[in-house]
Amino acid sequence: MRCNLIKAVCLTLAVSAAGTALAVQKASQGGITLFAEKQSQGSQWDSTTGEAQYMVSYKVTLNNASDKSIEPGKDNKMCFFLFDKNGKSFMSTGIELEMLKKYKPIESRTGSVLFSSADPEILNIPFVRLAFGKECLTK
Repeated sequence: MRCNLIKAVCLTLAVSAAGTALAVQKASQGGITLFAEKQSQGSQWDSTTGEAQYMVSYKVTLNNASDKSIEPGKDNKMCFFLFDKNGKSFMSTGIELEMLKKYKPIESRTGSVLFSSADPEILNIPFVRLAFGKECLTK
């Protein structure tokens, strides 16, 4: 019985150590993760065109989990997209300036991202993703 208990403890420690090693490996390989939470929705109206649009804002946390810096700028435009599983997407129309500064390795930042469209479907799109470069210029 004592032998089985010792084996169980050793197995638990081995699995725990493997999980920790995997988590450390994943963090060192890095990547970018986003957490997005819908803040508010409403409308905007442009007095020069007379157009009204639906507007939604998200609180977005961008985590640079890599060992490389991310430097948004003129030659590396950064934008966000709302998207769903059916392929519908909307590009951001406004990003809080703090979100557009350089991200050091393993740095996180939170800010507001705005989306607007004449299409009311924008209010029901659930996911936010990040894009860089030409993808931000073509849509």
